[in-house]
Amino acid sequence: MEWKQPYFLWNDRQSFERGEGKNIRITPQGITLREKEASGTYYTRICDSRRPEMEWDYLLLKGQVPYADAVHIAVFSSDDPEALTDEELESPIAVCKQAELTFRENQLLYGVKGRYIRLRIDLEQRDDKMPILQRIQLYFPRQSWTQFLPELYQNRDQQFLERFLRIFQTMYEDMDRKIREAPMLYYADTAPAKSLVWLSQWLSIENPFLWKEKQLRYLIQHGAELSGLRGTKEYLKRMLFLYTGSNPYIVEYWQWAYEDMDSRRRTILEQLYGKDSFCITVIFEHQVLSGQEQMEELERLLELCTPAHIEVQLVILQSRIFLDQHSYLGINSSLDAWSVPVLNGQNFLPFVVGKEEERHYEG
Repeated sequence: MEWKQPYFLWNDRQSFERGEGKNIRITPQGITLREKEASGTYYTRICDSRRPEMEWDYLLLKGQVPYADAVHIAVFSSDDPEALTDEELESPIAVCKQAELTFRENQLLYGVKGRYIRLRIDLEQRDDKMPILQRIQLYFPRQSWTQFLPELYQNRDQQFLERFLRIFQTMYEDMDRKIREAPMLYYADTAPAKSLVWLSQWLSIENPFLWKEKQLRYLIQHGAELSGLRGTKEYLKRMLFLYTGSNPYIVEYWQWAYEDMDSRRRTILEQLYGKDSFCITVIFEHQVLSGQEQMEELERLLELCTPAHIEVQLVILQSRIFLDQHSYLGINSSLDAWSVPVLNGQNFLPFVVGKEEERHYEG
């Protein structure tokens, strides 16, 4: 009892943007109300079944709707596309209006006929509970399990039998649809947001709540590749870039410790980059982090991404020059064009901190 049934589908930003609305906001998750708006209306595009007097089958809806009355759907259908204008959809006496529905996942469209169809969707907010409509799927033509019965039972007048069988048909089709779509739950690009944490546990991604949805999808998609890099400098750089959107500077002990230098310079470098090979320094520019909370999350991420017994020093550069501290030409400091100094306390060296040398006087 399988057949391929065509449908029209709205389930992403691109498909929803083909319609229009009032006080409606289109997001990657679906359509919802604009902020501070109590109600709004969305009009789908006009859908063409390419067959006159088409009998439409049913409507499948998915979304986060706090109560059924938060979503009202008016179904307009006609053989003339000119009859499905915005003005006609707004009219209380529209001739082509054939059904009015509230939110339920499966809606049968008995009596809805016409080559063209269009939906008007009214959203309403109560008690600060915002409805989000994520998926609209419109199936046609009308099909029934009565076609598998003897011809005696296939008479269109047998509405009771058709409606009765429709209960089991809907259950069967819903289960069959979930089985067909099950493989999509295991792909990072198609899995719903609520399944990402579950998928991340398969790949031993620690603290998945630290990541945004887009970042978590990337980690799942490239999990095997990143697992092979774990414990390396390349792995740390990729994880930090994914989290911050900026490439860090990573200084390891071997990069400077084995050069010939005097003791004074070595002491300064040890203060900046650590005293042994178990210490690495991660340097970010000052505009990368927005606050203390993000700083703490970044420190937590560094602990997860570095091998055991490795000490990590996190340095956030300031756009000033500090002697014997982290000042790098072309990164957080630069040489400007020459100009004549003006000793007015503002233009010449505006940020100078000097420490007076201690002097000992013998009495």
